[in-house]
Amino acid sequence: MQSRRTRRLASVLPAATVFVGLVGCVSEESSQQSIGTTEEAVVVCAKGPTVEGVDVSVWQGSSIDWKAVKASGRAFGIARISYGTGTIDATFPGNWNGMKAAGMVRGAYQWFRPAQDAKAQADIVIAHVGKLGPGDLPVTADVEETQSVSAAGITSALHVWMDRVEAGTGKRPIIYSGKYFWNDNVVSKDFSAYPYWIPAYGPTCPDLATPWSDWKFFQYTDKASVAGIPGGVDGDKFNGTLADLEAFAGVDANAPPTGSLDEVSCDRLRGWAQDPDAKTTALDVHLYFDSKPGDATSTARVVHAGTDRPDLCKPLGTCNHAFELGVPYSLFDGKPHVVHAYAIDSGGKGPNPEIPGSPKNLTCARPTLPDGVRRHVPSPAVMTAWKFDPFFDQLTLDDAALDALPIGRDVPSAPSLVSTDDATLGVQLVDGSLHRHVQNPLSMDAWRFDFAAVTKWTADKYAALGPAPDWRLRPLLVKGSGPGIYLLDDRTSEDPSTLGDGGASDGGDAGPNDGGGASRDGGYGANADGGVELAADLHGGCSTSTNGTSGARASMTTLLLAALVGLGARSRRSQKN
Repeated sequence: MQSRRTRRLASVLPAATVFVGLVGCVSEESSQQSIGTTEEAVVVCAKGPTVEGVDVSVWQGSSIDWKAVKASGRAFGIARISYGTGTIDATFPGNWNGMKAAGMVRGAYQWFRPAQDAKAQADIVIAHVGKLGPGDLPVTADVEETQSVSAAGITSALHVWMDRVEAGTGKRPIIYSGKYFWNDNVVSKDFSAYPYWIPAYGPTCPDLATPWSDWKFFQYTDKASVAGIPGGVDGDKFNGTLADLEAFAGVDANAPPTGSLDEVSCDRLRGWAQDPDAKTTALDVHLYFDSKPGDATSTARVVHAGTDRPDLCKPLGTCNHAFELGVPYSLFDGKPHVVHAYAIDSGGKGPNPEIPGSPKNLTCARPTLPDGVRRHVPSPAVMTAWKFDPFFDQLTLDDAALDALPIGRDVPSAPSLVSTDDATLGVQLVDGSLHRHVQNPLSMDAWRFDFAAVTKWTADKYAALGPAPDWRLRPLLVKGSGPGIYLLDDRTSEDPSTLGDGGASDGGDAGPNDGGGASRDGGYGANADGGVELAADLHGGCSTSTNGTSGARASMTTLLLAALVGLGARSRRSQKN
């Protein structure tokens, strides 16, 4: 879309330079042209390195790809809020949020109309941006129209706007105006302490309006070609380094996230995290088991603190900051363990503090295994294909206990998920010639299955599969002193009618695929929605320091039932962020 804009022609001593307004800064009514007089030039070059950015308005449309803009090398963007109290840019909310999501320093401007109520104009700004936070530039007043208002009248109205916007947003505004418009129509020297944004197309070093002796931003073209933005767009420079820009936008005023590790028990790991700088953004939490960040042999997993929890809504202002997951099976060994929790800064710059309540101690007794058969995991490739995680999914048994488990078929080489065309039967796992129902979305998460991998089958093709027990809610692997790793499963019609045992050392070595450091979705608890996790049908007890007491705990069967009841009452993760 071709930009509409007001242009100012001015005589400059060395050469003629065109001074123009921001993109889309055209009067929806009649704009006033003014011819500047010859004045002494105040040419000021950048003090060193500069940072590239853009400014946009409704004239660039609603399809700006801000991630592509950032990838092109532009570090900041500034978007128009409105044309005075008249036209409100419908694209502003998308631009404002898009710049933030792309990790850019963002700003906003308003075309200032001197004949309109300055307080009403300022209130529109405040309503759209609120209190500015880290990474937000001060709002700009785009001053390039008189509406037949005198210089004294423009100055008075601009004072009202600047004071009200500063009080409402928390940052001193910027003034955008061309040298000749300002010197001819505003004249005032009252605003020299405000940051100055100068438009000047052509020169490398802009000629400044009185009374400024330096510039913060320089709009040098309206024909920049930038990836992610259709057509030409205003190109801008910031006078300084990227670090200077971020400091000007308050990025250095980064507040660390906070939270709480509320519970570490054999039932679950539970807590919350929030970043004061991005109060509605759901954070990641890194959980370290018997280790801390930087330890050479650390074992860590990532969980998303994005679940709604009603008790957090009032004190935090938003609800979607909770995390909850089950305890890794490998910790059900009767030994003491320590769990550390660290909240990860939303901006990616840290610090990433250990949250209050962390660390906590945990001791969980060895469980009694459920009935069923053990299915050999025949190779590391199969282990990888199923995304099994020994740390979360695997129990180590003594050889006698492993030998007592009947042997079933080998685990298939990879999971095969299907659904009928009408999806009435939900997701089914193809297990040889049988179909096994995957019981709910949390079980999909627990097995690390991907809904996108579900293949549609016709009803006739599906009917060729025989029935079998539902697929268990969560993977449970077992191994003894030998290399063999097995999946515990329900007996089906395809298992041998006479089931023997093969000994703890039978079978090839599937091999571990557990590594150090924090890995995403490493355990059944690190699911996409951060919801209640499902325990397998185990029975056992544990002691924990969560409540300062120890003793027998409820059976894992009871915990499973509680998890399913909780699933019906729990909100899924907020999709707003």
